[in-house]
Amino acid sequence: MLVADFAKNEMDPKIYFYSIGFILALLFALLDSNPQALALPQLLGIWLFQGLAPVSLLMFCQQWLQKIALLQQGSPWVKLLCCGIFASVLFAGPALLVDVWMGLNPHYYRWESWLEAWLTEIVAIAPMVTIGWLAANAPWLLGWRMIRAVPASVMTGNAPVTTTPFSSTAFTPPPFITTLGDHATEPPQNFGRQIALPDDDAFAGFQRQLPVDRRGHILYLKAELHYLLVVTTQGRALILSSLKDAVASLPANSGFQPHRSYWVNLAVVKKLTRQGRQGQLILYDGSKIPVSRQQLANVTELLQQRANE
Repeated sequence: MLVADFAKNEMDPKIYFYSIGFILALLFALLDSNPQALALPQLLGIWLFQGLAPVSLLMFCQQWLQKIALLQQGSPWVKLLCCGIFASVLFAGPALLVDVWMGLNPHYYRWESWLEAWLTEIVAIAPMVTIGWLAANAPWLLGWRMIRAVPASVMTGNAPVTTTPFSSTAFTPPPFITTLGDHATEPPQNFGRQIALPDDDAFAGFQRQLPVDRRGHILYLKAELHYLLVVTTQGRALILSSLKDAVASLPANSGFQPHRSYWVNLAVVKKLTRQGRQGQLILYDGSKIPVSRQQLANVTELLQQRANE
């Protein structure tokens, strides 16, 4: 289970991975015996390239692998292992050119020599890159809690309402007020209709990726590189999943995507505010979700229809 808990100020995974790459690059630069007598700024620049470029490739490969259906049912460790291998193949070429430029490898004049050198470079860097990627993700794979999460609550008036963990039973969503422009509309009394949670393999598999104490009614989902931030009424968790796969396991009428990186539970929307040509959703837990310019008209219409039901 690839999980990380977050409080309101959750860490950006991109910052986390680049920080690891930067620290490793700095350490290698300081420990380098520097046989080419390069100045420290040059040496640091080379190691920063070799530390940060693989991180970028690893994140790119991990997001790309999320689109391969065959890997979606596999272990998170297998996904990370495949990612490390693919990223090593991509990085071997630039790494070889750096070695040649520094004089660590001879200059090659035949394509067979370049091919052999490229394969040798892959064998040399693949273990380090792959093991490093597994180690960087290991805390989340093992369920290490980075920050003690504070359970989120859906607010109705001044009283917090906390729901029970996920089940196939129905729940009544809280009423909301949709603010459109300068006027707000109160929904009718019969607005609180029930929305049944699905009881199928896809949704059950999605639930199992969350820690037991974080399983609650979903407030919203947010794509974070190759991770997915899941915010429920019981707290927050980060799992190795794509937003597309997660949305596919949820009821079609239970929420919507106001932005390509977000999915929001329709029942917990408090209001919609406009900010120029874009918008912002305010949820009952205080979360603010951006609404893209392309989706603003659709979201406005959806909330108006919901308020009139």
